[in-house]
Amino acid sequence: MDARQLTYFLTVVEEQQFTSAAHACGISQSGLSAGIRALERSLGARLFDRSTRKVRLTSAGEALVPHARAVLAAQSAAQYAVARASERVEGLLRVGTEQCLGVVEVAPLVEQMSHAHPGVTIEFFQQGTHDLIAMLRAGRLDLALVSHPDDIEGVKRTVLGARRRVFLASEPMAPPGEVIGSWKELASYPFVDLQESWAMRTQNDRMFEQRGVDRQVRFVVNDVHALLDLIQRGLAVAVVPSHIADKPQAIGLVTRELPDDTPAWQVHLATGVSLSPPARTLLDLVPRASR
Repeated sequence: MDARQLTYFLTVVEEQQFTSAAHACGISQSGLSAGIRALERSLGARLFDRSTRKVRLTSAGEALVPHARAVLAAQSAAQYAVARASERVEGLLRVGTEQCLGVVEVAPLVEQMSHAHPGVTIEFFQQGTHDLIAMLRAGRLDLALVSHPDDIEGVKRTVLGARRRVFLASEPMAPPGEVIGSWKELASYPFVDLQESWAMRTQNDRMFEQRGVDRQVRFVVNDVHALLDLIQRGLAVAVVPSHIADKPQAIGLVTRELPDDTPAWQVHLATGVSLSPPARTLLDLVPRASR
């Protein structure tokens, strides 16, 4: 068995489907199936039960999973050690982040990596946290900068920093006082929020639900600047991390502090089990880009 076959195997485990696993690996389905069959022949055991619509692991397949991850992690560590020793890092680096994440300056981070290691090709993906975590688990990303993820199985994460959340509104819609006294005061406001693939949306939904407030989400957008524009027009209000309220597009808007039980907005660095040499190199730069 080789690393490529183990990569195919783990991708099928994550995707639970040969078609989507082949897409994630960038090969044809027949090529992926051939690789899995070759792995099964070399091990002398069936790894997947293909009798259902979604493939499932056999007991032999379940036994292989932690060892396959360990083999790929060891291979990655060996490649990184050689690259560090030769002071040469090359290859493909796939980085994902949420838009306007805060805490980490993504553009300077990519710039540092590009200047220090011109042999690295960088693919940059900007999507919601939940989509990025799914891509990471499927092996389509090397690392991702995300807000607090709920589903972290098969993903390692490190907290990089946090921001407080604030209530944001136009002057005519802003409630009086500097602090929102209770969550129930917000029940009558029309809200704008992001799509459900964004962590900010799911976290906001959970905050209001846990506090017994039936929030009215009148507008759903997929861009922070569109969210701010609707607030500027007096159409809705929002609960956002404080760095969004500090953006130039939010000039003239009014912020109000939220009750003391409001959880902070956290930013995490999430990685898969194994890391390529370019990904390991970028990890060394991340703390320098945090603010």
